[in-house]
Amino acid sequence: MFWLDIISQWVNNYQTYPLDKTEITNEFGYITWIKEKESLNQIIVYEIYVNEKYRKHGLCKLFLTQLIDNVPKETSSIIIRAVLSKILYEFLDRFEHKGKKFKIYKGEWTYFI
Repeated sequence: MFWLDIISQWVNNYQTYPLDKTEITNEFGYITWIKEKESLNQIIVYEIYVNEKYRKHGLCKLFLTQLIDNVPKETSSIIIRAVLSKILYEFLDRFEHKGKKFKIYKGEWTYFI
């Protein structure tokens, strides 16, 4: 729920999106994805935006857990590319799911599946 439609839309229609950024929205906010190649080996999230009225509801964490739980089998990593705010930086630093954490790898926040 919440983000599953956005995640499913990106994954299921990945081949139809152009190489570049694509923003997918819903009532809770939007996710900006980046497609750099034809393979879903890496999923790149450029921006996670949660509408102001939902920011204290844990929706960023919910997005990341739902994304991790619903990636295709070919996906080996999730990258969060634009971490501009201190709040998101600190959140990613302490985020943990399935016994794994995001790590800064080659200058980007990366979660290895």
